[in-house]
Amino acid sequence: MFEVIAASVLILLSLCLWVVFAKLTVRSWWSPFAFLSVLVLNIFIIRPILLVSGIDVPYPEYLFENVYADVIRAQLYVSLWLIFLILFYLLRMKNNLPTLFEHLLPQSPAEINFFRLRLLAISLLGVSLLIAIVTLAKFGSYSAVLIAAKLDKAMAGSTFVRQIPGLAMVISAIYLSESLNKLRIVDVFISIICVAGTMAVYYMWGAREAIAIIFLGFVILLSVKSRTDKLSYTRILIGGCLLLIVSTYAYIARLQALGASEEAIASRDLITTICISFHMTRYDSFMLLVRDWDFPWGLRWGYDLLIGNLSAIPRFVWESKPEQVLPGAWFRQLYEPYSINGWPFSVIGEWVISFSYLGVIVGSWVTIYIYYSLDRKYSGVSSMFSFYFLLFFCLTVVQNGSILQFLPEYILWVLPMILIGRFIRGAS
Repeated sequence: MFEVIAASVLILLSLCLWVVFAKLTVRSWWSPFAFLSVLVLNIFIIRPILLVSGIDVPYPEYLFENVYADVIRAQLYVSLWLIFLILFYLLRMKNNLPTLFEHLLPQSPAEINFFRLRLLAISLLGVSLLIAIVTLAKFGSYSAVLIAAKLDKAMAGSTFVRQIPGLAMVISAIYLSESLNKLRIVDVFISIICVAGTMAVYYMWGAREAIAIIFLGFVILLSVKSRTDKLSYTRILIGGCLLLIVSTYAYIARLQALGASEEAIASRDLITTICISFHMTRYDSFMLLVRDWDFPWGLRWGYDLLIGNLSAIPRFVWESKPEQVLPGAWFRQLYEPYSINGWPFSVIGEWVISFSYLGVIVGSWVTIYIYYSLDRKYSGVSSMFSFYFLLFFCLTVVQNGSILQFLPEYILWVLPMILIGRFIRGAS
């Protein structure tokens, strides 16, 4: 009974801290801090509530005997992280100085050249379809490509090629949003084809996140008329339900393509399936980490941060590059030695495994530095280019302030967006 009360109190404390943080930082629905607040709420508040209330079970269930004790350990770190997020944000706002990081971000075009945007979207769709044709010819079928990417890892080293449809999808989404804003009917139809085509190609590799982010962007944009408008909660509810359905179905479809039986899929609880599809079970992996890891003797002292960022070096240059550059992969193999896909343990876990409690403090400073820079850079900017860049940057490149693979993600996402922003700039 004591553990139930203690876990509930810590979750309530975390929720109160989250409310304070959100009230301090979120000045508009377009704010990077709004995206950060949603991510934090999703993983570190809602997930433990589901576990303590018994609505859901931890994943995988067989590794957890006392979920209340595990939540208590994890939530202590979460509360400390939130406290330092608030403190570092207040210090940043007091100084209100520009950061070096702002200069590493793309400049949002004041006016977009529609001809160039259309040309770029169609060209990237063509390249994406060509990549799809070559890939399908090599592996034989859509599901075979998915298995090669997710299970056999037979497509290792093709990250740059696979990134092209991802960028094409972002550009197509910008094209569609701008076409809808300016009521360019022909361009709307062309851009819908571009979005659908690039999504189909990108999903070949089992990449669901970027597709979900595109849908999230459409949900947000359909919920408001302008950046300064209040959100329509009715539209958000409808759009959120659609996003939930799309994300969960995409996850189930991927399981089926990878060979999971209908019985195995049906045996999994729907709430658990939804939580996995939204990456909420990173909290479960974080609970395992703080419970089982050998502190302080097993601290990694930044090794994963170093290797993760050095993974930007191509394998033909660095022949001895480790096969596993993400800690989630080897962490899962400690429990399930023959598993291929990993168990990421959230941004807090990435810092804790390197520097323990000191890592929580350093990690919270890094998170505030990144999101404060984004907020300064794009406050007052309301173009579709900046909107989708912020979405992808916050939800893909630096989730909750993670810099585990910042350098390769910067090269793959940010540098191309800098060049694209310059290319599409100018009057139509």
